[in-house]
Amino acid sequence: PVHLARQALETERAALPGALQFAPMSNPPSDADGTKVPCRSRIESIRRQRADHGRRAVVVPPVHYPKEILTGLDLLAVELWGPPGPPRSDEAGRVQAYVCAVVRNALAFLSSDGASEVDAALFPHTCDSLQGLATELTDFGGWTRPFFVFQHPRGADRPSAQRFLEAELRSLARELEALAGKELSAERLAGAIRLHDAIDAR
Repeated sequence: PVHLARQALETERAALPGALQFAPMSNPPSDADGTKVPCRSRIESIRRQRADHGRRAVVVPPVHYPKEILTGLDLLAVELWGPPGPPRSDEAGRVQAYVCAVVRNALAFLSSDGASEVDAALFPHTCDSLQGLATELTDFGGWTRPFFVFQHPRGADRPSAQRFLEAELRSLARELEALAGKELSAERLAGAIRLHDAIDAR
């Protein structure tokens, strides 16, 4: 049942250091018996997180980004899944029609200020289309807020790839620290990793 999963997650959260205590789910699903709990819109949730906990929000495509770093810095990751449906602005036409809908719609959505409540954007470079999104958004979409990029190592898992990945993670963490206004300590990072491991295991 959903309520048992929520209870287990709250138990994990309670075990974290005080700085890593998280608010209850802002938009929890219905329980197995159909009981409804109050739901907020995504915009209201972002505003509540900022007002109640001082968390800044970062919009990010949901593709292999280091969410543990954002969590460790108490930043709110707002995953952008498209959004679904046809592109909502002319900016989508700046990307070839055969490019995946996630990138086309993300460009259209962000260019039309659909993410006006967030403080920054993070673009993981998992494919050529996503890699170009950061440039297109700033050059053509009018994005003026901070944005960050995260490069994944290419090719086989070898020592040089591991060194590259570690350097990228450290660089991104330093940049996000400036946005969050706090340092990513080893304790905070370890707590965030434990939290996401627990979530992924369910």
